[in-house]
Amino acid sequence: MTERTMQVLLTSMLTLSLLMIMVAVLNIFAGTIPFDARSSTKKRSVKRDKIPLLVHIHKSGGTTMCQTAQKNGEAVNRDNNCNMKGDGPWTITEKSLSRTCEERYQLAKEKRYSFVAMERFMLEDELDCKDRFTYILIVRDPEQRHESHIDVHRHGVFQEKHWGFVGRKKRMKTKKKWSKYHPMAGRRAARRRLKKRQVKSALGVSLMDNDISGDNYLTRILIGKKGFDGTLPIGSITDEHGEEAKKKLEQFDIILLLEKFEQHKVQLVSHLGWTEWIGVANARSKEGWNEEASSESGQDNGPTTFELNNFVDLTLYKHAGALAEHLTAPEPARK
Repeated sequence: MTERTMQVLLTSMLTLSLLMIMVAVLNIFAGTIPFDARSSTKKRSVKRDKIPLLVHIHKSGGTTMCQTAQKNGEAVNRDNNCNMKGDGPWTITEKSLSRTCEERYQLAKEKRYSFVAMERFMLEDELDCKDRFTYILIVRDPEQRHESHIDVHRHGVFQEKHWGFVGRKKRMKTKKKWSKYHPMAGRRAARRRLKKRQVKSALGVSLMDNDISGDNYLTRILIGKKGFDGTLPIGSITDEHGEEAKKKLEQFDIILLLEKFEQHKVQLVSHLGWTEWIGVANARSKEGWNEEASSESGQDNGPTTFELNNFVDLTLYKHAGALAEHLTAPEPARK
């Protein structure tokens, strides 16, 4: 091969590479290739107009759902556990709470998200856009959820062990380079940033509060802001609030119990076309869930203190289980 031939080949390869780069850049600007939203290399097998929206109840499998969405090719906000900006516990603002569901849909489209979540309480008209969103709720046994919450937040939201609310875990960026090698400096940086976020989101602090977690937390999430802004102190949740929460519960398109995820995930297959699954993320214990043992707890000695204090939540959880079974059943059996 002559030197001239080599030059021609190299020039051709360079020209082709430049053309490919130009085409990719043009596609990004034209909107053909998503730029803001990031997903796995797998592409969604099902095209749909409605966007799945998960109401993420803290310590109830929301992270698992987010990671499963990514595994199935959904484009999500990976920087905030699938929550859109303003819908995570530490990013709540009055502006984000004032969004209508139509505005939330348009924002998701603008960011090119195909799956979104909100890890906070529901608002009054938040489930009104049935033609825009497929509403998803995953529920966990109230006592199991509370124990998991306490395990994570046993020292309060400032505990050094749990840095997830301050950005990427164990990747604390500080001005001093030596601090990334010095654990105490990283912890101080974490606490400073967490304090700043608390100033912005006092409601986020309430969402993570250990006492509120053990006082009909599911009901509080569904009845809205009043469950966390001080309007309903500990011990003030009543059956009336439970009925209000039931009405919200009945508006969801997909309801799953975390304890019966393998059985109920058929809803995700039929509605979203998902076929890929992962194990439970952020599992706090290697012990499996023993539903039978849980249902028998307290039978010998009467109701436990938790059961007495969370009667409304336990009733709501049973109702959620009945709805989940109904939604999981084949179409003819639902009628």
